[in-house]
Amino acid sequence: MNRKTALKRISAWFLVPLLLASSLNMTVIATSGTATGKEGTAGTSTASQAPGLVNTYKKDSYEVYLEKYKGALSPATEVVINAVDYKTLYNGMQVESIADLGGKTGPFLRMGDEGGIEWEVDVPETGFYNILLQYYPIKGKSSTIERELYVDGDLPFEGARSFILSRVWGDKGEKIVTSDGNEFRPNQVEKPMWRDTYVSGTLGYTMSNFKFYFTAGKHTLRFNSIREPVVINTITLKQEKPTPTYAQYMASLASKGVRDSQGQQIKIQAEGAVYKSDPVLYARSDRSSPVTEPYHLTKLKLNTLGGLNWRYSRMWVTWEFDVQQDGLYQIDLRCKQDFNVDTASTRKILIDGEVPYQELENVVT
Repeated sequence: MNRKTALKRISAWFLVPLLLASSLNMTVIATSGTATGKEGTAGTSTASQAPGLVNTYKKDSYEVYLEKYKGALSPATEVVINAVDYKTLYNGMQVESIADLGGKTGPFLRMGDEGGIEWEVDVPETGFYNILLQYYPIKGKSSTIERELYVDGDLPFEGARSFILSRVWGDKGEKIVTSDGNEFRPNQVEKPMWRDTYVSGTLGYTMSNFKFYFTAGKHTLRFNSIREPVVINTITLKQEKPTPTYAQYMASLASKGVRDSQGQQIKIQAEGAVYKSDPVLYARSDRSSPVTEPYHLTKLKLNTLGGLNWRYSRMWVTWEFDVQQDGLYQIDLRCKQDFNVDTASTRKILIDGEVPYQELENVVT
């Protein structure tokens, strides 16, 4: 990857299917029935069971939805909804107010894994808005958190039938090394943390985050639970920060006097990832090339990550490292994709939680 990138610390997230990632060499800085009204924001509230509004018919695609409102503006206004200020609970939804969680002071709202919850929102300007959630993946059944999103009592488009809120996984301690020098991966455990995530497609056919059209005035947002409980802090209607092109990015850095780093090289071994979206993204052993580090002809050495397990869209992996010298660095990736013949594998790369420039939205590896 011959793009230069400047930052002081990197948390690089690779999304979309990659079938085998070997050592990562980086020289970088880098989801109506009768419902119950709200019962309070403290303690536990429960909605009575009632037949819910279910859209079983096929909705228009996201592309048709966008075309319907073609030409609509994208207002710079931000509208923040505190999750505890919900309006209505549906179909057995159980909620609970939580005072403190994950190093933050609330109140926050725990949303159960059945039923739905609805908020009212007053939108000041007509146009398209992205929807940003701040959530915490609390303990459940270790499945991916999944919700359905309704706007004004209706599913706006087919893609809103399911959106994912990732859990966070990581290694439980260090790798296991036997007396004869073979290496085995540690167990994968949850490492929950607060996350900010835009509502987006589950299947990856639309790689950008969803935009939702609102007219000025009062509207309702409803999340229907599909799988797993979750704690939500805020729901924000806003615009994503625009991503510059590579040329714009470099011009901005040049105007700030940013230059190439000198005499620096940082090598990150892929098997050393600190966080992952799924427990199947664990370290693996590959003996197909002596260039892969670490390598041994006969012994098992953990030297790669991903493989066939990393084939679904919106899976991600994060590496972290410190950088000693500010400046521009090139990123080189050493990867292998030998599961689908004549098929390229692609990734989105984020540095410190953001895509620095548009060309990193879809990197062919």
